Amino acid sequence: MAAHVEGQQHPIGIYLKIWDCCLSQHGFLPCDYFHFQGYLRWFLIILFMLLKAGLIVAVFMHMLWSGWP
Repeated sequence: MAAHVEGQQHPIGIYLKIWDCCLSQHGFLPCDYFHFQGYLRWFLIILFMLLKAGLIVAVFMHMLWSGWP
């Protein structure tokens, strides 16, 4: 019996949620709403930017499902 390997199917909803997070203003809205200024503002913006980059790597590069630590 030959093994038939099919590609992984992931729910489209997870991709849409990541796109929404990465294309939206979630990184800037807290800073603007609470009127953060200076280094705190830039720290939060860079933190959110790195978190979004991690989500992109984990989901769109399929690292989340590859068993990579």
